[in-house]
Amino acid sequence: PALILSGAASVIARINDWASVLHDRYTLVLVLKIALTGAIVGFGAKTRRRIADTLTATPSGKGVVSAVRRTLAIEGSLMFVTLGLGVVLARMANP
Repeated sequence: PALILSGAASVIARINDWASVLHDRYTLVLVLKIALTGAIVGFGAKTRRRIADTLTATPSGKGVVSAVRRTLAIEGSLMFVTLGLGVVLARMANP
């Protein structure tokens, strides 16, 4: 939550003209990074609930291993893209 809030605060502090948010490359990348970070958090919470429900319904844990593998693949991919956006931001000049 702290990362999302600090990123959102950074966007708000850096935006001079709200109408041009989607036309300024820096703020566009920053907004995308915040959105992906939120997606990672949301996906992780949803998956955690799904795995907990599966373990409750099936004490043997059948199906949990495949759910965890799928989660790792999807979350890992989202994190890789989010980190890439962070690298792009670090190399861009601040507006």
